[in-house]
Amino acid sequence: LSLHDALPIGRASCRERVATGLAIRKGQPVIVRHIPTDPSYASWRAIAGEHGFASAIALPLHFEGRVGGALSIYSGQPDAFDEDETALLKEMADDLAFGIETLRLRARHAESQLEILRLNADLERRVAARTAELEAANQDLESFSYSVSHDLRTPLRAIDGFSAMLAEQYEPQLDAEGQRRLKVIRTNTKKMEQLIDDLLMFSKMARHPLAALPIDMAGL
Repeated sequence: LSLHDALPIGRASCRERVATGLAIRKGQPVIVRHIPTDPSYASWRAIAGEHGFASAIALPLHFEGRVGGALSIYSGQPDAFDEDETALLKEMADDLAFGIETLRLRARHAESQLEILRLNADLERRVAARTAELEAANQDLESFSYSVSHDLRTPLRAIDGFSAMLAEQYEPQLDAEGQRRLKVIRTNTKKMEQLIDDLLMFSKMARHPLAALPIDMAGL
């Protein structure tokens, strides 16, 4: 008994002319009833004689609608494979092909599972790296916000203080347009101060835990 894969067979090879090759090419069982006198076994007759082979049967193995190999069985008796035995062996070959295909599917499934585990591990690694980058970026933003707020508050206080002194001491000497412009300066100074406070508050949000709340998307 031997198993053969359906590999490409060279034209010079005699294998394609014996039962195994014919079964693979035709997709049907091939019976050699008397090897010593069968012309197709001329090149293999000596080898078959050394092993005491007198007859043989080759049964194709079907995998998903195609022939993927053959099961070859040899006997020391001539004409050893009758109709009933051929039907039984064909059923056995079909069961064997089904078993092999099941093992292949299990192997592919195991490979898929390993690939999924590898992809998950890679995804977790990338998420961890991106999270670390985001945390570093948030820390940089917070440091930047503190620095900017400190650098902006000093000249802003000077502008607000001097504009307040100007309004207190020289407002009567200013015409309506001058008083309006001075009021614009002080208003925008207060607005800038509020923007700085908001920027600081925004930078601190990264340290607060996330709070999940329902949102009215239509209203938003």
